[in-house]
Amino acid sequence: MEAGVNDPVTPIRPSSIRGHLRFWWRATRGTKYKTVPELRRREGEIWGAVDNPSPVTIEVEKLSIGVPKKRSYPDYGFPDKYGPEAYALFSAKENSSDKNSSDIISEGFSFNLIVRWLTHDKLQRIREKENEELLRLNKPTKAKYIDDIGPDVDEALRAWVNFGGIGGRTRRGCGSLFSEQLAIKSIEDFHGYSFRLLYKLGPKNPLDAWSQSVKAIKDFRQSFRGPRHKKQIHTRSGTKTISAFGRSYWPEPDSIRNITGCALKPPNINNFDHSIPQTPTEFFPRAELGLPILFHFADGPDEKPAMSSLDPPNVMLIPTAPDGKDGTRMASPVITRPLKLATGEDIAMIVVLNSQNIPPLRLVGNNQNLPYDIMQDKIRNASLASYHNSPLGPPGPKKEARSPKGSALEAFINFAKDEKRFKEATQ
Repeated sequence: MEAGVNDPVTPIRPSSIRGHLRFWWRATRGTKYKTVPELRRREGEIWGAVDNPSPVTIEVEKLSIGVPKKRSYPDYGFPDKYGPEAYALFSAKENSSDKNSSDIISEGFSFNLIVRWLTHDKLQRIREKENEELLRLNKPTKAKYIDDIGPDVDEALRAWVNFGGIGGRTRRGCGSLFSEQLAIKSIEDFHGYSFRLLYKLGPKNPLDAWSQSVKAIKDFRQSFRGPRHKKQIHTRSGTKTISAFGRSYWPEPDSIRNITGCALKPPNINNFDHSIPQTPTEFFPRAELGLPILFHFADGPDEKPAMSSLDPPNVMLIPTAPDGKDGTRMASPVITRPLKLATGEDIAMIVVLNSQNIPPLRLVGNNQNLPYDIMQDKIRNASLASYHNSPLGPPGPKKEARSPKGSALEAFINFAKDEKRFKEATQ
């Protein structure tokens, strides 16, 4: 098995579905447990643990994939190569063995999912026999009674189908599913969940709903910039002047320049002065939206060590593990995807999961000042909402900040509601 590559024999595996169901059980029914031991005990009773197999069996049959729709990169066949769809699929291209094309999009596939679990009576009889054996061995017994697992499995299934997906990039809407038996009937049923649901009515079809939901997170992360500026580039045929993106109003670029000691100063090829401070430094608020984050500076060298006269090389922001070693990723708490109701109506959906504790961060890359450790007070901070043109600040005169406490996640929710016309479901 290779990550990011479809298995031609079993592209949809029961073990993968079990992992998704376990996650969505935690996100729904698991939130009622006050302690980690209580959560793990119940999770093991349903989905299995080291000392007992799961009473839930999962089977996939009648898989119909059809003909995959191959699309060429960079736009995967979508109208705008810089649009939300390409944004959602960018990392899939990066992980693909073929950098010029991809068969990752296979729309319209179907399969039958069979989920079985033991009845409450049978589970109780098994529990009684387990405790008899534990008593015989002079070992601690389990709780005398076990609750019915049916409602837990049912809710995990419904949450997975309506808010999750199968395959890669599910948090950006890839692999979204629809089931007539499990579909949500109407927007009035968007309640009772421990996480937040934002939705927009009116998309023309599922792809349009997907595009609108992804566009909200794409615009929030990428659109806060100053005016475009002229920039000269040197090619074999001569010097050309192009119009380049303006400076980002997010603090990460200047933070990286400050940490690495790399900044553009006149006279440089684009004549654009980065030595004048415009944003706070050493802050990384977008870490709250998921990790890792790769930062690419267009003017800097990709492979060579950066020099103080140039923008920094490519650097990456990663979480650290509890033992202080480099971590791998922290999944985004934001899910953007299309949702089809039981009525057939398509909805642009944003799911905001309960925020997790953000671990300490580390900036890594090819620079003499790296790696560099970043503490948690550099992720959420009220000062991030107070500087001019801050993405976390007010969207206009006489308006409140998107996040007075300096949280990128809170700011995104308000951005989606106030500036992208998403509504929030009443919980």
